[in-house]
Amino acid sequence: MGKAKPDLGDVYWTTPKTVQGRDHGNRPATPVEVRPRVVLNVTRTTQEPSPSWKYVVSPPSAACGLDKAGWWTERKQRPIPTHWYGSADHCRYAGRLPSEEAAAVAQMWALIKMLGRKNL
Repeated sequence: MGKAKPDLGDVYWTTPKTVQGRDHGNRPATPVEVRPRVVLNVTRTTQEPSPSWKYVVSPPSAACGLDKAGWWTERKQRPIPTHWYGSADHCRYAGRLPSEEAAAVAQMWALIKMLGRKNL
């Protein structure tokens, strides 16, 4: 059992059970908005994002299992039911982002919301 109450700045590895469609699912995610029944997350990719995307550069972090440089992006946003946190079948807690990176992700999310680009 992992951390069952997500906080902004946490990192979780999400499984394919957390998404429907073509996304592979095994993707790092960080909560950007915690609601009573669902947590909105942005996900991390190691493929360079399109210049038109909003993103935050993310260096490798062995502590969180992030072995390559990457980007937290507005693409593949992931709403996850709150009760799935703490379950290795859905969201495995991996650690915390450094405070500067967490602040940059929060700022990106504020911009995404302002531009109406949620749920991409």
